[in-house]
Amino acid sequence: MKELFISFLKLGVFAFGGPAAHIAMMNDEYVNRKKWVDGEKFVELMSLTSLIPGPNSTEMSMQVGYEKAGFKGLVVAGFTFLLPATLITLILSVLYVEYGSIPTVTYILVGIQASVVAIILHATFNLGKKCIKVKNDYAIGLIVLVSCLIGINEVLSLLIGTASGILMKKNNLFSAGPILSASGLFSVSLKTIFLKFLKIGSILFGSGYVLIAYLESELVQSGLMPMDVILDGVAIGQFTPGPVLSTSTFIGYYMGGYSGAILATLGIFLPSFIFSFLVHFVRNKLTGNANFDKFLKSINAGSMALLLFACYKILISADLSIEFISILGISVTLVFLTKKIPSYLMIIIGGGLSTFLHYIL
Repeated sequence: MKELFISFLKLGVFAFGGPAAHIAMMNDEYVNRKKWVDGEKFVELMSLTSLIPGPNSTEMSMQVGYEKAGFKGLVVAGFTFLLPATLITLILSVLYVEYGSIPTVTYILVGIQASVVAIILHATFNLGKKCIKVKNDYAIGLIVLVSCLIGINEVLSLLIGTASGILMKKNNLFSAGPILSASGLFSVSLKTIFLKFLKIGSILFGSGYVLIAYLESELVQSGLMPMDVILDGVAIGQFTPGPVLSTSTFIGYYMGGYSGAILATLGIFLPSFIFSFLVHFVRNKLTGNANFDKFLKSINAGSMALLLFACYKILISADLSIEFISILGISVTLVFLTKKIPSYLMIIIGGGLSTFLHYIL
């Protein structure tokens, strides 16, 4: 448990770049280096996790923890992975309320983003070798990637690709997802804060950035909170390591002080612990079932496409400056040509290079 705690605490400190980057870092640390999880099982868990509500990378930390030490490992890994982001966000929330602004060091993110792209590409290459074995798998991946590129929701794209793969094997698949409809109040009780974030955490599918739409609907449209405050909270969630859903800590603090921050954070992440345990329960019960195995093989190929799509999203949102391209080239070279540099050091190298170039150019 001590090893698990320390390892995920370190990961939580350096987990920049969004869910795909976090998962790629876990692959580097727990599949390639520590050998805690078999590569194929890691891909299967990643694929199943992408179909449940909540922050996927946080849930993957729980999956790895369960593989290492059972249910206690799931709780320790998930809690420890979230701890750095929550504490950093809380500190920045206090500063925001006190001074009305947040620190700006965006130049560091340029190098971090470049390193993240390299880490995700490397993880996709390594995991793809383990789970893509027949021509149909390439077709499934292409279907999912094209679906994402034309604007279809990532979870729905994954299901489309999975269904296509099963149909190729002359099987059938159907699935449906819930829709969020919620309303909230600004000056509310602590109980209400907890229940509202519990509701969001229970039905939040896809990227953590979807949280913006839910908060906008719940708070801004009702005239209870200004959008600029929510966007500032999201900015803090983006800048700090860990999942973007740490924004809940900021909103909770803004609404109800320290108690509000704790309850909002607990509410939005609690469902992830429950769903992550259920993923293992279902997987263990169905392992060996022919139809379930076909389902896994199809969804695994689609998951590789989602990793590539994550790289695409980072690239189109990044400032493709000479600085970014240079650091990207260095990062790709390092991760593909050497196995001695762990992913968290790549994050440090990327941030360090961008800081250096910022001050000399």
